[in-house]
Amino acid sequence: MNIYVVLVLTIILNSVANILIKVAMNHSDKTKGLIGQYAFNPYFIGGVAAFGLALITYSYVLLKMKLSVAYPVIVSSCFLIVLASSWFYLNESISLMQLVGVLLIASGIWLVLK
Repeated sequence: MNIYVVLVLTIILNSVANILIKVAMNHSDKTKGLIGQYAFNPYFIGGVAAFGLALITYSYVLLKMKLSVAYPVIVSSCFLIVLASSWFYLNESISLMQLVGVLLIASGIWLVLK
């Protein structure tokens, strides 16, 4: 399998996991105990499952790529996706400084992959 396909899959899984965990926290029932409010929350379960799959795909990526390339690309790409998703799906506000940071991060990804 093409390593870049697995790299993109890792990025998507990690980003989806973070978004699902946030949605789970937004829908948590504070009247239940700590375990109760997460154990049966489908968003939380989906987030944990996505993190687990991301770990598996990330491990494969590390077999084929240098850590010094894979990790920065994954983390920074996830940051971009989560920021955009937070604005689009969760209606979170994004500041001008965050937008400038996104441009710098995107530039950094391009430089690391060169």
